[in-house]
Amino acid sequence: MNIKYYKIIVKGNDKIGGVLYAPDNWPYPIAKDGEEVKNWNTLIVKLRDGEYRPFHLCIGGANLVNQEMKELFETYIKNNDDIEFLPVKTVSEIYGDRIYYIMHFKKIFDVIDRKKTIYVEGTDSILKLRLDYDKVKSLNIFNSQPVINDIIVSEQVKKSIKKNKLDLGIEFMPLYCGIYIMLKEKIEYWLNQINAEASYLPTHIVAFNFGLFETENGYGIYLIGSNFYDEHDDDWACNIDFEPKNKYLNFNSENIKTMKWEEFQNEVKSIISKYISTNINQLPIFKGKVITIGFDDGNLVKIR
Repeated sequence: MNIKYYKIIVKGNDKIGGVLYAPDNWPYPIAKDGEEVKNWNTLIVKLRDGEYRPFHLCIGGANLVNQEMKELFETYIKNNDDIEFLPVKTVSEIYGDRIYYIMHFKKIFDVIDRKKTIYVEGTDSILKLRLDYDKVKSLNIFNSQPVINDIIVSEQVKKSIKKNKLDLGIEFMPLYCGIYIMLKEKIEYWLNQINAEASYLPTHIVAFNFGLFETENGYGIYLIGSNFYDEHDDDWACNIDFEPKNKYLNFNSENIKTMKWEEFQNEVKSIISKYISTNINQLPIFKGKVITIGFDDGNLVKIR
């Protein structure tokens, strides 16, 4: 499940990569998403102050990619009517002339989770963007706003860019779906509630298991503690020696219900693992304990 996406941004400390410049008299911006790009076939841009990179944010207002990056992106674009690549000539006295492509979105994708996105008070200006999972789950490359340099890619595309070593001069800024934020907030609050019972935890508890199960309207989680653990036999989790007052946490929503069980388990595992590892000193109930997670009818996965 691609709950996490990434915005492509140019590295501010790239001392080797150069910058592409449009002519001083060229109308700004060169390309604006959602609008027709005019006169692009007569545009010539110049490389200054360094080497060519697979991706350039052109001074003049356009995202430019080389042939390799263009071909990689095209393998992930499902509808060619949404994104176009317009060839332009680039010139450099040192590195020679090349063909780059204006990467232009013909539309603004409707992907914003407006309830979870944080805005500047009283305006439409976005402080923290949250994506709507139902709207992005089938997308790999898209934008979200009519601004320059708004290219968002999935985890799969990010990995492919890195694998093909096309990430020179760029960074990936993580963006989250609103559903992920909801999962994270509810699980962390639940863990803190359980931790409040630390003083009531029997001293012989050696392991915890976060059990997962499907419900009519989504999924649920429960927690048990055991005074016995066997890494070779998951039946140890049937030996229940501790149950917190807030044993269960349910997620009942259409967004959660549409998740595959593997997706739900992976996301919950990631949230719990990161939160406990980062805050272990504030969560003494889990300190020094074996922790696993898994569905009742599946295999348990060790978290720590």
